[in-house]
Amino acid sequence: MAERINSIMKALLAAAVLAVCCAAPLARAQIGTIVDPLPSPEQVTFSDVELAQITAYMTKRVDAIIDGETKDRERARGEILEPLRRAGVSVAFRRAVSSAVLDRLSAAADSSAEDVVINVLFVLAEVADDATRQVVQQHTDDESQSVRYAAVGAMRRTFRVVETFAPAIDPTRVGEMVGHLEDRLKAERDPQVSLAITRALLQAGQIRRDGFDGASGRALAAVSSGVGAPLRQADDAARPIAMLGCAFVGEDLTSRLQTPGSTRPEFARSAAGYGGEMLAWLVYKAGKGEIPAERKAEVDLARLAERCVAFASIKLGGSPGEPGLATLLEQGKDQEFFDQGRRFVLTLSGSPWSLPAPDMKSIQDALEGK
Repeated sequence: MAERINSIMKALLAAAVLAVCCAAPLARAQIGTIVDPLPSPEQVTFSDVELAQITAYMTKRVDAIIDGETKDRERARGEILEPLRRAGVSVAFRRAVSSAVLDRLSAAADSSAEDVVINVLFVLAEVADDATRQVVQQHTDDESQSVRYAAVGAMRRTFRVVETFAPAIDPTRVGEMVGHLEDRLKAERDPQVSLAITRALLQAGQIRRDGFDGASGRALAAVSSGVGAPLRQADDAARPIAMLGCAFVGEDLTSRLQTPGSTRPEFARSAAGYGGEMLAWLVYKAGKGEIPAERKAEVDLARLAERCVAFASIKLGGSPGEPGLATLLEQGKDQEFFDQGRRFVLTLSGSPWSLPAPDMKSIQDALEGK
C-alpha cells in the first residue's frame, strides 16, 4: 500500500498547480539577498520603530507578489516565509506581520490572476492567525479548482504551523476550520480537492498541543466518517484518487490504534465506523461483479479496513483477530466475500464496537450503493 500511495502521489504532485502552491525551498543565497532591516522574529515585544521595519519589509515583498514577474514573486514569497519559519518565532511577530500585510493580501486574494491568488493564500497560511485564516477559508469554495485546491492546502499548512510553532490562533478558531473542512468534504465534487481536504483533516488530527484536543479529535472523526461519500460518488475516472484518500485515512487510523497507551473510546468507534463503511462499499462492488481482476488497491483497502475494525475491538475491550475478508477478496472468492462481509459489517452495531446509529446508517448506505 505504501508503494502504491507513493507512486500515485508522485503523479499528482506533477500537477502544475502544485508548482505554485508549494512554498519553494529557501536557498541560502536567496536569503542572503535580504538587506532590509527586520527585527528578530523571536522577540516578544516590538518598538514603534521595529513595527515600522516589519511593515516596510513585508509591504515591499507583498507588492512584488502582487505586481512582480514570476521570478520576483517567488523570491518575495520566500523572503516573507523565511522569518515565519524560524524556530522560536513568536506570536507577537506573527501578529505584527498580520497587521502589516492583511489588508493588502486580502484584496489581492480576489485577484483575477490565479497565480497571484495562490501565492497570497500560502503567505496568509504561514501567518496563521484568525484574521488570515478567514481569508484563506473563504476561498475553499472558489469557482476555480486550482484556487480551491490551494486554499485547502493552505489550511493544511496552518494546521502544521499550529502544531510546530507557538500558535497565534486559539483552539476554538481551529475547531471552526475543522468544521468548515468537514462541510467542504461533503460538498466537494472534484476528486483531487476532496483528497486535499482529507489530507488537511488528517493534518489537523496530528495537532498535539494543550487545549487543541477537541479540534484534533473532531478532525479525525470528521475524516473517518466523511471519506466514504466521495468514494461512493466517484466515477470510474475519479475512483483511484478517492480510494487513495481512503487509504491515507486507513493508514493513519491503524497507526494510531497500534500506538501503545490508552485510546479514547469515541476514536476507536470512529475507526471501526470507517472500517465498516469501507468493507461495506467493497461488499456492494463485489455483489455487482465490479471488483476488477487487477484488485490490489481493493485488497489493500479491505485489509486496512479490517485492521481498523480489529484494532478498535481490542481498544474497546473485545477480542483480537481479523475476519479474513481481505484474503477472500485477494483469492477471487467474491461471492464468499460478499456473503461473509455483509454479515460482518452489520455486527458492528453490537459489542464491543456498539457503533452509533449514524455510523450504521453510513454502512447500510454503502451496502446499498447509495
